[in-house]
Amino acid sequence: MKHIISLLFLAAVITISKADSTQNLLQKFKTIQQTSQTYKDYKVIKMQLLNSWTNEIDHFLSSQNESIKKLQEENLQLKKQLELFQNDLAATKANLKNQEIVQTHVSFAGFDVHKNTWLIFCGIMISAAIAAVSFFVIRNQVLAVKLSHKKQELLGVSSEYENLKQRSLEKQMKLSRELQNERNKLEQLKLEMRQSF
Repeated sequence: MKHIISLLFLAAVITISKADSTQNLLQKFKTIQQTSQTYKDYKVIKMQLLNSWTNEIDHFLSSQNESIKKLQEENLQLKKQLELFQNDLAATKANLKNQEIVQTHVSFAGFDVHKNTWLIFCGIMISAAIAAVSFFVIRNQVLAVKLSHKKQELLGVSSEYENLKQRSLEKQMKLSRELQNERNKLEQLKLEMRQSF
């Protein structure tokens, strides 16, 4: 930016100096023309004045050529700087675009995924995991309640079975005793009958 301003300033100064130099040359030409003698339709100009004036024109043109060369060199330098600035700008834009992609994308399994899509995916996966864990916990609790009911039923059935078994054993023992008593009675009757015969 500083170079552009200095170039514009230099161009303005050169333009002003050109205008001044051009004015001086024109004024000198008018002075030569007015001071010269006239012969018919011609003006007789002294060679010394004409040579002086042409030397000034040559000097003016050479200084203008030097100014043009300097301006062309400065213009070339400014073009190079502008090209560098444009390259820097392009690199900065590419860097900003890459930074934007880095900020808005996540790499997942070699694919660039937008962060919002990734967050939605993670939210769904976490929700699914929570739902699955909740399902298994609830299912486990339901199974635990059913299992406790089944244990209570089993204990009830077991105690009832034990009671029935005890009663059956008691009945069997009672019947065994009665049977033994009856056998004993039968044996005694047989003995008595044998003794009676």
